[in-house]
Amino acid sequence: MGGSLTISGGGRLTLIDCVIRDNTTFNVGAALYVDHGQLLMVGTTVTGNSAGNVGGGVYVGPIASGEIVNSTISGNHAGNTGGGLANEGRTTLNNVTVVGNSCGNVGAGIDNDFDGSPSLEIANSILADNF
Repeated sequence: MGGSLTISGGGRLTLIDCVIRDNTTFNVGAALYVDHGQLLMVGTTVTGNSAGNVGGGVYVGPIASGEIVNSTISGNHAGNTGGGLANEGRTTLNNVTVVGNSCGNVGAGIDNDFDGSPSLEIANSILADNF
């Protein structure tokens, strides 16, 4: 899990003005796998990543949180759900562009799904051309 970066054990990761691209995982979270911790992503691009199952770009687990600001999630793929972002925890998107992501099932751009109660807030953002 986590082709590029994994956050677990209650850790916190801050990414500012980064590019995370062309990572692959056979399971979940090709670019970022946030299992149990916090992600703050500002001015960052997540592109060209591929997960065999869930979260081609970013995966936020049920006991994790993510705040994504002024960023782009594009051109990512998941074999099952959440081509761009798979949210099972608490995630906020503000001024985020989610475009051109794909998946084999549902939620090509964003999949907000879990047996619990995931929370997703989106403001001032663009979701387009996800398939």
